[in-house]
Amino acid sequence: MSVHISSVIWKVVMPNAGRKLVAVALADMANDDGSCWPSLRTLSARCNLSEDSIRNHLHALEAIGILKASPRFQDGRQTSNVYCFAPDVVTGKALHLERGRVEPAPPLENREGGRKPEGEGGKKQEGGGYEKLPPHEPSYRTIIEPSIPPAEPSLKLEGEKSKPLLTPEQIEVGSWFSRRPTTAWSAKELNKWGEIPKPIDSEDWQALKWYYTRSGCKYLRKDIYTLLNNWSGEIDRAKNYDPNEK
Repeated sequence: MSVHISSVIWKVVMPNAGRKLVAVALADMANDDGSCWPSLRTLSARCNLSEDSIRNHLHALEAIGILKASPRFQDGRQTSNVYCFAPDVVTGKALHLERGRVEPAPPLENREGGRKPEGEGGKKQEGGGYEKLPPHEPSYRTIIEPSIPPAEPSLKLEGEKSKPLLTPEQIEVGSWFSRRPTTAWSAKELNKWGEIPKPIDSEDWQALKWYYTRSGCKYLRKDIYTLLNNWSGEIDRAKNYDPNEK
């Protein structure tokens, strides 16, 4: 556990409570270099969220630059990912999100309209030096930004309706049924996908992929939900199918 990174993550302003919860859980398990490698099941238990929700939050945290995920392998098989916090998070420079990505908090003297508090000098005067501020005057004044339409944020605020992010495995399963990667899955499809044990065995996955893309079998399931509902049985059929038998 890295107390330093945990304290930094608590100060990072994020537009989504779920993202913050997952980031705090990762920080709680990270070493001083900002790295950790928990499984989805571990994160799900710690955050009291489904594995699909954890996966979506991890993708979002990676997209906005909070962390980077890299696969881990053991004996030729992928295990859990390694999650590494961004350098600005590890050093404590990242204090807020700017339009969906991590931005270091600007120094006081570089903030538009910012003035140093009394004792450190106020408004800089001609000829050098700072004007002293009265004790009752606040150290910062309100800045009215010009009315420029804000850029489209990359993350939607919590409470807004948004499509769940699909994993690479979900996108590939969808391609077996000619479904576009941008097409959202239905609630019942997502629920069935969540019931499938993760991580999926690589041998089972390759057998199922071959069965649905290259075997030429005429008796495949007609839609994603039916496949997910008969997942184990389809894997057995894929492994036992012989394309040479009539």
